[in-house]
Parts: sequence; structure tokens; C-alpha cells
Amino acid sequence: MFKFRFMAYMIGTVVLFSSFDVQKCADSLNAAYDAKDYDAYVDAFPDKYEDFVKVYGYDHKNGVKTILYDCSYEHIDFLFSSERVVEQKVLDKLLSLSYGYIWDADAVKYVIMGVKRILFDYPQRMTEYFAGKTDDEVISFLQMALTCLYSDNEYYLEGCRKLVETYTPYSNRIVRLLKVAQEKAKEASEVLVIY
Repeated sequence: MFKFRFMAYMIGTVVLFSSFDVQKCADSLNAAYDAKDYDAYVDAFPDKYEDFVKVYGYDHKNGVKTILYDCSYEHIDFLFSSERVVEQKVLDKLLSLSYGYIWDADAVKYVIMGVKRILFDYPQRMTEYFAGKTDDEVISFLQMALTCLYSDNEYYLEGCRKLVETYTPYSNRIVRLLKVAQEKAKEASEVLVIY
């Protein structure tokens, strides 16, 4: 009986401590942003897409802004405006964000734009980072950067071609995975729900 109670207590403790606290995350992000403390901001930044949306997104179903929706542009710009955005811990957060990623306006779009920017601005660093990742992880990251509403638009397609050109001197693997990610992003874009 003691073992059962102890196990129930341990499971309850894990569930309690593993739940995401939106308010606590938002408070930490605001404090780090206000202090311009990049390390603290990155540490507080959500590393799951669903948590990111709970903090910075817009609840279309209920028509309400989430807790940091109004400052999402400034906060996300802060994350991407530093050269430190290509540090391992930041890239790992962005990679984690790419799992289960769905296009959305505003905050989500700002992340897409930031990820595209680092792919173009830091091809050597991104090639090194991707070298330690599986093909599926690289595709997920790239797909996040390539997901948009207008995947058949010439402007979008030109951006994809430029990414391929950018990575051609660096890595045949990334070029191959970019093409796979582009197809997956196109498929994902075709089933987006527009609010």
C-alpha cells in the first residue's frame, strides 16, 4: 500500500511540476526583455509550439489576445536581433518550436521571418548546427521557415530558390533537405485554416 501511495505521489508531483505556467513564463519574459537580459530571455522563451502560442499567440476560437500578444513583435525581434541567436541553446529552442508547428499570423509569422533571416545570414553556422541533427530535425526546422500562406506565389518560390543557392556551396545534404522541407511546407500550407 505504501508503494502505491508513494508512486501516486511521485506521478502527481511530476505532472504538477511539468505543467506549463503561462503567467510565470510571461512574467519572466517581460522582466528579461525590460532588462535587455538576453540569456534570461532565452531561458524563459517557450520551447514548445503550443506553449509559445499560449504566451504570444492569438486565440482565434475565442477572439482574444493571449497574455503577451501585444508585445510579441518587440519581444521576438529582441530574440532575433542579436548575433547570439545562432548559439546552440537558442537554435535548440527554435528547433523544438518547429515540432507541431502551424502557420499563424503575428507572433508565429515573426518567428518564421526570424528563422528565414538566420538561415540567410548565417549559412556556415547553420550548416555546422545541422550537421549534428537528424534529417527529420533539419526538415522540421526548414519547414517551419518555409511555411506560409502563399506557397505557389512567385515571391515565395524565389525565396526558396535563393535559400538553395545560399546553401549549395555549404552542404548538398541541406540543399536536398530544403527541397523536401519546401514540399512539406507546401502541403502544410494547403491545409491551413484561415480565420
